[in-house]
Amino acid sequence: YRNMKRPTPQELNAINAVAPCQMETDDCYVIQVIAADNLISRSKTRWDKDGLNVLKRLAIGIPVLYDHEWEVDETIGFCFASKIETGNTPDLLDYGSKSLNNDIIASEGWVKLVLSLALTCEETKMEYKSGKLRAVSLGGFNWEYYECGDCGVSIDSTKCPHMIPSGYSFYSDGMTKESSYVIRKNPFDLAEISFVVVPNLPNAKVVPEMVGSY
Repeated sequence: YRNMKRPTPQELNAINAVAPCQMETDDCYVIQVIAADNLISRSKTRWDKDGLNVLKRLAIGIPVLYDHEWEVDETIGFCFASKIETGNTPDLLDYGSKSLNNDIIASEGWVKLVLSLALTCEETKMEYKSGKLRAVSLGGFNWEYYECGDCGVSIDSTKCPHMIPSGYSFYSDGMTKESSYVIRKNPFDLAEISFVVVPNLPNAKVVPEMVGSY
């Protein structure tokens, strides 16, 4: 498979720098995923480039799970390498933020966090082949504050009149009180990455073809 393979010698060295015990080539498969990007999610949140660079560092060693189930039996591997990539504008899904995402791409480009995962469960090969392993989602992350996407300041600042997007906050005249989106600023924790059916970030998915882990 183009995007699931046995590790190269260089990848195996990186894997063994993280693995709890010495691993051999036949002990795992390697796969790459877009774990996050700088575009607006279905929940009207996003990361900026600085935040993605922090997540790049925090991602090394995190476990790979199914469906954010924090159980030992659901652990199928771990992240051993991470990088930031730019360019290659994605096909944008129209889930309410397409115009805003086009503006972000025009201003910042498409910035994405790409993780290399070592999958240690043999069953994952068949699940990938059957099409079950397509989308991913980061889990257990924390950040310092939300920045308003409209005002460019903390959503809690007296300079910002908006609320965190929820779809339920309106003025008496029917106009929304909510920010168009918010940016998660200064992340400081990241617990895991999971294979999921539908990701909050539409572009969080398996990379179509691996181009190297570094």
